Parts: sequence; structure tokens; C-alpha cells
Amino acid sequence: MSTDTFRGDYKDNDPLQRLLDREETFPRWYVDEIVDEIESDLRTKGYLKAEVKVKRRIDQSGSETIELVTDKGRRYHLIDPEWIGVSDKIAVEHFFQRIGKIQPGEPFREEDYKRIVREELARKMVANGYLDLRLGSVDFVTDDKRAVVKPVIYLSEGPVYMLKSAALTGIPADLGNRQEAKDLRNALLIGKPFDVGKVDDRQKQLARALVALGYLDAKVDREQNKGTDGISVQIKVNPGPRYKVAKVLIRGAIKTHYTVMKREVLLGKGEFFEEERIRDSVAQILRLEIARNVDIQVLEKDPETGEVYVLVDVEESARFRFEIGPGFGTVQGVRGIFRGTYANIGGTARRFTLYARANRRLTGETPSPNDVVNVHSFPFIERRITVEYFEPSLLNYHIDGRLTYSHAKEYQTRFSIFSNTFVAVVDYRLTRRWIFTTMYDFELSEPFNIDKNVQIQDSIDPSEKRLTAIGEGILMNYLDEDFNPLRGVRAKVDGNLFNKYFGGEFNFWQTTFRQEFFYPLWVFHKGKWLGLALTTNFGFSGAYGKTQEVPVEKRLYVGGENSVRGFDEKSINPLYICNVQTGALCTQQNGGDSFFSFMTEINVPLFYGLDLLGFLDGGNAYNSDRNFKPWDLRYGAGAGLRLNSPVGPLKSGYGFNLERKRIDGNLEPVGAIYIGVGPI
Repeated sequence: MSTDTFRGDYKDNDPLQRLLDREETFPRWYVDEIVDEIESDLRTKGYLKAEVKVKRRIDQSGSETIELVTDKGRRYHLIDPEWIGVSDKIAVEHFFQRIGKIQPGEPFREEDYKRIVREELARKMVANGYLDLRLGSVDFVTDDKRAVVKPVIYLSEGPVYMLKSAALTGIPADLGNRQEAKDLRNALLIGKPFDVGKVDDRQKQLARALVALGYLDAKVDREQNKGTDGISVQIKVNPGPRYKVAKVLIRGAIKTHYTVMKREVLLGKGEFFEEERIRDSVAQILRLEIARNVDIQVLEKDPETGEVYVLVDVEESARFRFEIGPGFGTVQGVRGIFRGTYANIGGTARRFTLYARANRRLTGETPSPNDVVNVHSFPFIERRITVEYFEPSLLNYHIDGRLTYSHAKEYQTRFSIFSNTFVAVVDYRLTRRWIFTTMYDFELSEPFNIDKNVQIQDSIDPSEKRLTAIGEGILMNYLDEDFNPLRGVRAKVDGNLFNKYFGGEFNFWQTTFRQEFFYPLWVFHKGKWLGLALTTNFGFSGAYGKTQEVPVEKRLYVGGENSVRGFDEKSINPLYICNVQTGALCTQQNGGDSFFSFMTEINVPLFYGLDLLGFLDGGNAYNSDRNFKPWDLRYGAGAGLRLNSPVGPLKSGYGFNLERKRIDGNLEPVGAIYIGVGPI
């Protein structure tokens, strides 16, 4: 048998080729299966009269050509259904009309129609009190002349059951005001149709909340009695004992000292076995970077004594870890990184890390070497090298210490920075959601490669500065998930005081605020939602004593993927001598003493973890705190895509500058591309 070819709608020749490779006779039934498959597929899409004809011919060499000719015919559409067994046709049609894809005029798809009627229509009616709903068969009558299909639905809806009375008993006194209990009460509104599905869901939420608080045997049962005048519902909560921890056992800690692991588990003897304590314990252990995975579970529980034995199962990480590879981002451009970690030194969870990064920006925003006012070499390749030592649990308290040295040669806004920095940090973890950070910063900083177009009024001091500060930070995290949050709030406050008495040369202060808010506008199902994200940022700074102004490298900047998309990084600066109406040119200062910005984002789920993003951002930097005007903003808007990967959201898009200005004689770009990682 020689070459055979398929022609027509079906293009896959692989099954045929496998037969040819085995030099077997071509099976006649194979074509019949293909014909059945094509006709079946078309008929499920509404082409009820679709036909596939088979044409065969053999040429002089003995090769057989099989041609499939498809005639789809007319596509059949739906018309109004016929209701059989319905008592109140108007009420039933009211629910039916609220369901898409099965309305008159839509293409006829038999299986989809049956599924939607059985699932969505039935769910909507039961949710509105039709507890005796009986849904029979769904048949179809076709009219070939008009190419329409009339569904015939056999349905008995029964009466609407209104909630006559409701009682919720057995909730522990100190838990009566929990949100889950309020939600269940709100689902039991007297005089309203009884939504059995919503009540079921609220019962499960309340049961899960009780278990999370240590009532491991909690049950939430319901009794309901239907009568001619409505339905009576009684929900009884049986919480059972609230379990306390009797003993904690640790398994898998081979390289780590037992006392280290025991110290990080926040489940002491006699304390309640609560989900919050479990999450805090997992977070405590994972922050040490000595474990790949931590699982805390009940090993044994005693209902009589109300005690539970807890097993902490740990999968330890390798002590020596290395990471090397390329990358790309809109801020840093093309980059290469190296990270080496020696973790869990001596089994004590101490850690030593070396990080190095080299990058080259591709945006073309850096000044030319011919346009600078000093002799320092232009940073064609930017670099940053950081060495960090981590000390866990200072003095055996939940206080971490970090010592960090950084060397950097990086481009800022219209100038570059050569710096050497030493930082000592103490982190106090009040809970998993509240972290306080105290910091001492000693920095030798030297701006260079200053653009000649920068005004003398800007007074950038290119000499090396010694900057020292003591700072405090507070992080409050109430997100349901850090990497890809659905709902919640996260806020961060940082304050730094620079003073000559700390070893520096300048006196000034600085404080910044950032708050993130996430809310699901519509949840389709777990892991897929239409979401809203909002971030607000603002900050203030000022010089005091003999210092006249905040050094340029410590000023506040706006613009870029983390503040206002549609602008280059840190490109929104205070403007002066600016009158667009008279044609006067705007001149731009380097940074400001205060700033304000916001970011808003709507994500629309598409498929396979890919979301469509739409955003509107705004922000500005101001010359001084007195000029702080959060209503005087520059705006950027655009769209992009987000991939929800296991390592967090990966985002890319394009933002447009909504009000382009002529800065220093040049018109601002139309917009900017951004590539980033994170929820917003």
C-alpha cells in the first residue's frame, strides 16, 4: 500500500501514518469512525443535519485517496420552551430568563441545555424556597423547515416555603459575635424564602470556624419542619470539648537541634490547639529557611480530658544552596544574579547569605557619558553585592537579628550612586500578622554622572556623604494569602531619623506609608475570581538643624511599575517654571520631600491561570511637605496580562501617560512597558 491522504475538515494523518509504517492494510472501519466523530461534534454544536460524505479513488500506482466532504447544513436555534407540569408558569419563567446560553435565539446544544437546566435552573429555584422541586426529563422537538428546536421541560415546582421560625442554639458564649455566626443568622431571615443551599454553606463555615478555634469535634446540625404556612428551622451547635495541647512531638529534624525547633513551635502545653497558632508556628519555622515543608497535625486526641498530642513533621532543606541565572525586568533591564546560602549553621538555624547582581538597563533613559558634569565612569553595567548574617531568636526570644553589608554602583534618576552600606536590623514578630523592625543604617553615598540638564537650582551635591539613621518599621498583614491574595489588607509604615549624633553628616527625617487592599468583586469558583486591588502610598521628609535640604539620593520619587505605570521609573518629579498655555517649558527637580501615589487594578480571569488586567494609577512628588497636594496628580492607565504561577503572579503590560508634558524641552514618552512580579 502506498501513500494515502485525507482531505476535507479532518487534517490529522498521524493514525493513518502509523498504519502505513506497519505496512498493514488500511482498515475500512477507520474512516467510518472519523465520519461518526465529525458528525457527532457538529450536531452537538447545533448542526443537526450535518453529513460527511466519503469519496474514494485509486490512481494508476495503486495509491488510494480518501476525501471527506462535510456539509454542515443549517444551524438550529432555540425557541421558547414548553413547560409540562408547572403550576405557576410566570414564576418559573422568571428564573429561567435569568440564565444565559439557553435563551431563545441561542444555538442549540443538547447536552449543555440539559446540564444548565438541571444545575442552574434547579439551584436558583431551590435557593428561592422551592424545596419540593421535581425536575423530570428534558426533551426536544425540532422544526426542520425553520431550523429551530423547542425544548419540552417536565417540571413540578411545588409551593414556595417561607421561613416561619428559626433558632440557633449551642454556640459557646464567647463565640456568638463571630462573623460566621452572624452570617448564619443573616441566612435565617423570618418571612423570606428559605435558601437551603446558603444555609448549608453557612453551617459548614461555622463548623470550620469552631474547629479552627480548637473545637475539633464540633458539629452543626439542622432540623426543619415543613408546613402549609411555611418552614421552621432549628440549628443546634454541639461544640464538644475545646482541646488543649498535651505534648508536642517533632519528627524529621535531623540536622537541626531539637531545642531550636521546639522554640519556634508556638503550641505550648496547656494552650488551645488553634489554627492561628498552627499558622504562626509554620511561619516561624519557614522564616529560618531550614525546612522545605512543615506539617502540623493531630497525632492523638483524648475527648475525655480534652487534650491533644501534636506532631510537627519537618522536611529539612539542604544547608548549602546556590542560585544563579539570568532575568529581565523593566526597572533593572537585563540582569544576572548569584545567591549562595549557608543555612542552619551548626544546627542552630543561623544563616549566612551572599547575593550579587549585575544588570544593564535597556530603556535608554540613562544620560550619555558626554552629558555628565564629573569624571566618574558611567555605570554601563550596574552592580550590587550584599552579604548578610542572620541570627534567629536573640536571647531565646522571638526576636531576629540581621547584619548586612551592601556595595552598589547603580543608576538613579538622571544620576548614579556609588555606595557602601552597613545595616543592623532587629525584627520582633509580635504575631504572624504583626512584625516590628528596628534598624540602624550607616551609609557612604556618592552621587555621580549628573546630567548637565539638571538645574543648578536642584543643588545636587556630588561629593561623598556619610548618612546614618535609626529607623522603625511596622508591617501589618491581614491578607488571606501573600502570593496571590483574594481578599484582605496589608499595611507598612517606616520611619527614619538621620542625625549627626548617630555618626553621619546630615540631619533629616523621613516616613513612608503603604497600604494594599484586595477584594473579590465576583468569585466564579475557587482559584478564579474577578478581583479588585488598590494600593495607596505617601511619604514625607524634611531637614532640620543646620541641614538645609534632604540629600538627593534620599528624596522621594514616583513613577514606574510599583507606583504609576505609564511612566519610566522615578520619572515623575516636582515641576516648576511650567506654563503649558504660554508655551513655557517645564523644568524638573530631582525628587521631592513628599509624595502621594495610588494604584488600582481589575483582574478578569481568562483561562489556564491567565488573567486580563486593567489599571489606573496616579501620583506625584512635591517640593516640600507644605506643597503636598494629593489631588494634583499625574495619571497612567493601560492593560496587561497576569500569569498566576506557583511562585506568584507574573505580570506584563503597557501603560499610557494620560497627560504628556514637555519636560526640559522634550515631550514625555507616550507610555511605558512594565514587567513585574506580585499581586499589584
